[in-house]
Amino acid sequence: MHQKLIWHWPILLLIILTFILRIVKLEQLFYFTYDESIPAFVARRIILWQHIPLIGGVTPFGFHLAPYFYWLYTPILYLGYFNPIAWGYASAGISVLTTLMIFLVGKTFGNKKIAITACILWTFSYLANLYDRHLWALYWGPLTSLVVLFSLYQIIKGSQKFVYVLGAVIALSIHADPSNLVFLLLAIVTWIIFRLPIKKSTFIALGLILFSFLPLVIFDIRHNFANTKPIIQFWAQGRNNPGLEIQKFMDNTLLFPKTFSRLFYAFGDHEVSKQYSYCRVFVEEKFNSIPWPVIIISAVLLLTFIIWNLKSRFKNEGWRLISLLILLYFLGIQTYGTILPFFY
Repeated sequence: MHQKLIWHWPILLLIILTFILRIVKLEQLFYFTYDESIPAFVARRIILWQHIPLIGGVTPFGFHLAPYFYWLYTPILYLGYFNPIAWGYASAGISVLTTLMIFLVGKTFGNKKIAITACILWTFSYLANLYDRHLWALYWGPLTSLVVLFSLYQIIKGSQKFVYVLGAVIALSIHADPSNLVFLLLAIVTWIIFRLPIKKSTFIALGLILFSFLPLVIFDIRHNFANTKPIIQFWAQGRNNPGLEIQKFMDNTLLFPKTFSRLFYAFGDHEVSKQYSYCRVFVEEKFNSIPWPVIIISAVLLLTFIIWNLKSRFKNEGWRLISLLILLYFLGIQTYGTILPFFY
């Protein structure tokens, strides 16, 4: 036991630092806006009046997702005596799991040095520290992606039990934010590329994903299909007309190297509200502050990583999975922000 502690002391230290750095000045830097107020209001109704909602957050289509994360945030708010600062401590605690998964994935796909290096980057990254205090819909993206990648890797290696883990994680994550549908697409692409067998476990995993929509089905039956009508109206009104603008395509392409660069260092103004905000003016200010040589280097690194790992003779399935996920994110963002102007 003592030898194991000595052997794993770097990751244990990083886990402790992960939590400490995310609760330093938590109350002063805690961010509470519309994205937090809705779950707080819903949680208050659950606690005080036992009103269990059947719908969760709304999508750009006007279609609501299932309320699983409203349900999850409720006991945290209750234990915090209705003070949403409790969500900040909870998100800091959950970030420890993210660091652990980074270490596990890094060590499995590569080696211990790669794993520790990645953990150091995540532990001390300014943006990671900032966003890990913010328990909202997109908070779960890093942890979900790591679990999905690790599960797919284990499935490729023949471990069928991870099919259930994959199904459960996808079933929950797609109801946090629609962008997490990329993990379902990654699973489908992985099954095709790696020619994975379709077994009983596969159907059970698909069943979990379909079953996750049950609260929405019940809600629609009870409320004259009020949740699905907006989708029908969206398509009927012709708001889905696709288009292509070169400038938008270039902007969305550069989103990847710019975001990658900011993970290492957040250039420009470090004001917390600007870092959280998705206001167009603040987003442009953040990205315009990044030096072009840094963007070019990041773009070359990302492109080299993807091309190298997608070569047919390269046998590291883990790195190939990460490359596929980056490509699917790229296609998703181009579809979301370039081809469909309604969402831009």
